[in-house]
Amino acid sequence: MTEKEILEDHLKPLEIYGPKFVGVETGGHCQGFPDVFYSFAGHSGIIELKQMKRAEGQIRIPYRPGQLPFLIEHGRRSHYTFLLVYYGDTFYLVQKEFQREYENEKELEAASCHKTKTLGKGFLNLL
Repeated sequence: MTEKEILEDHLKPLEIYGPKFVGVETGGHCQGFPDVFYSFAGHSGIIELKQMKRAEGQIRIPYRPGQLPFLIEHGRRSHYTFLLVYYGDTFYLVQKEFQREYENEKELEAASCHKTKTLGKGFLNLL
């Protein structure tokens, strides 16, 4: 699954419940800016999307240059900064615990505020 498919097939359908998700394409002009800008329940935030195949051992998040520092710095100033990782067949929503790598899937799960096979209303309650 691509990041575009995560946006179009998993986030956009949730708009029936009120949020608005907008894909952000900077063309490399704004180094590190996340993939999705959203507004919901009177506030707005950002979500960086990552997808990875399940593998044994350490999980290294494939950040592009500037993305991890952007998330860390923005996350210090805003409660509405997220990393949504689709790993294997599971979504992990990370808030505040942004890292370049996690020792294993249990550590990624521990850093997440939400783990689910499908995105739904429970996911929206965290945004």
